[in-house]
Amino acid sequence: MPIDPHKTASLNPTAGTSSDGRSLQWFIPIPDCIGKECVAAHMCKYKKKGRCKLEAEYMLPKFRMYVEEEKGLGDELTDLDLAGIGELMCLEHIAFKLLKEIVALKHMTYTDNKGSIKVYPQITEVGKIFRDIDTKRKVLKLSERFEKKFGKKIIPIEGPTRPEDLEKMMTHGDPNYTEGLLNDEEENDAS
Repeated sequence: MPIDPHKTASLNPTAGTSSDGRSLQWFIPIPDCIGKECVAAHMCKYKKKGRCKLEAEYMLPKFRMYVEEEKGLGDELTDLDLAGIGELMCLEHIAFKLLKEIVALKHMTYTDNKGSIKVYPQITEVGKIFRDIDTKRKVLKLSERFEKKFGKKIIPIEGPTRPEDLEKMMTHGDPNYTEGLLNDEEENDAS
C-alpha cells in the first residue's frame, strides 16, 4: 500500500491505497514541529522545521509494517482488517504522544496535596494503551499472519546486512549505541 506522506501529515482520513484500490483510514495527521515548545525538544535530534520528524520516524515504519504489500501484510488484509489497522494506528499514535510527555518527566512519581506518592497518569495510561495495542494485534492475528507470510524470520530493518552481524546485534545490542547518543548530544550542544 503506497503511503502518501502528504495525506499522513494532513487532515485527510485516507492515508494510502492498495494496488487494488482499497484504502486505509487513518485520521492521525503528523503535526508541524512546535520547536522549543515541545516537551521533547531538549532531546530531539531533528531539525525544528516542517512536520514533526520524531513523530514521523515513530509512526510511518509501523504503518509500513502493517500495510505495505511487499514488506508488510497489505496484500493479505481485507477491508475489515484495514479498518482494524486504522484503529491500531490510532492507538500507536496515542502511545507515541504519551511517551513523548513521559520523556519530559524528571521522575516517575509525584506527591499529591495529601502527601501520597502517585504515579503520573501518563505512565499509567500508556500501559493501558500498550495492552490495547497488544489486544488489537491479537484480534487481527498479526503475529500469525507475519509468521505465515515471512516465516520465523524477522521483519527487514535498517542496520547490519550480514546475518551474523544482525544476530549478534539482536543478542548483544549495538556496541556503538551509547557513543552515538553522546555524539548526537555533543552535536546538539554545538548548535
